[in-house]
Amino acid sequence: MRSWLSLSSVLAICAIFIEGSLHRHVHVSRVVSDIGSCWGVWVTPSLLMTTAHCVSGASQVTVSNEDGLFFGVNRVIVHNHYDAKSLKNDIAVLSTMVLNGSLRNEKITFSHVMSEMVIHKNDTSERLSLVSCTETDFDFDFCASHHGCHDSLMCDKNCKGDSGLPVFTENGEVVGLVSGGPERCERNAVPGGYVSLYEHKQFIIRSIELQSSERRTASEIETRALSGAEKNTCLVCITLVLLALLCL
Repeated sequence: MRSWLSLSSVLAICAIFIEGSLHRHVHVSRVVSDIGSCWGVWVTPSLLMTTAHCVSGASQVTVSNEDGLFFGVNRVIVHNHYDAKSLKNDIAVLSTMVLNGSLRNEKITFSHVMSEMVIHKNDTSERLSLVSCTETDFDFDFCASHHGCHDSLMCDKNCKGDSGLPVFTENGEVVGLVSGGPERCERNAVPGGYVSLYEHKQFIIRSIELQSSERRTASEIETRALSGAEKNTCLVCITLVLLALLCL
């Protein structure tokens, strides 16, 4: 049976099944909607992962990268079981209208959550330690505390607008996205909440498949339209030739 997936999507999905990873350089872009702004991680040249609470219910969503380029979003795929009150399954995938040509074929890995992780924020890298979520009021996939936050009053925390930032292992493998944090991002020992990408791997795969299917369908419609136009052109040409012969 002929596969309807594009070659790039097949390779991406195979990478997930074989290694638990998706081979793609980690590119982060700003996601802006009419209900707020956050961050998104590119999965393919036309798909980003972000948090559902940033885009669920929004009537307009755009993506901008560090070069000032804007990417229109033509589809927002929110997890079917996302709960806005508890932030359970707080993940969404955005499909952009045009491809992001700046992506390179480097490695981004979706792995299990580790006890020690890293987050890059404000041009700095901060270490995180896996902790219990009992101090939070939400149903996060996992929680982590910034190193030194229980000892320092000036430690950094997950702040408003940080949602969607990727969390890495020490080896650079992406394990999650920022989902939430305390109301005040400083001077608070409450840990930050995160979305586990490994737990939602199947959702990401299905989103890739859905987008590939839609692109293929659009391509087939365009091909059929062109084919029909070519047939009509041929018929007109044949008619003109016959008329010319009759006039001789």
